[in-house]
Amino acid sequence: MTSDAVPAALRAAGRALWVSVTGEYDLSPGELSVLEQACRTADELDDMAAALQGEPPLVEGSTGQTKVHPLYGELRQHRRVFDALITSLALPMPEESAGRPRSAQARRAAKTRHDRDARRGLRAVGGA
Repeated sequence: MTSDAVPAALRAAGRALWVSVTGEYDLSPGELSVLEQACRTADELDDMAAALQGEPPLVEGSTGQTKVHPLYGELRQHRRVFDALITSLALPMPEESAGRPRSAQARRAAKTRHDRDARRGLRAVGGA
């Protein structure tokens, strides 16, 4: 387990995530940096959720049109960033002894293999 202190700037959600992960896993300095960014993102997600409390989901745009509250788009983007940061840590699942990249990375690797094999197949056909 890592004994690194919780970064001072983290708030409730970020602190909880930091303590949870560092209490369970030994992380390298690079992984701690990624974890800190994930924790900051968790705090920002909490901020945006709090800002949306009591706000209508639809608001009036600059020309009077009805549109989705802009914070919903930011919330969606922050969720993607959070997911990417957590995924990049490749923390092991409870039944694993070591972490591994998850499905998005595995799909990219499979696509690369598929594309490579397809190019090889096309060359063989074209060269015959």
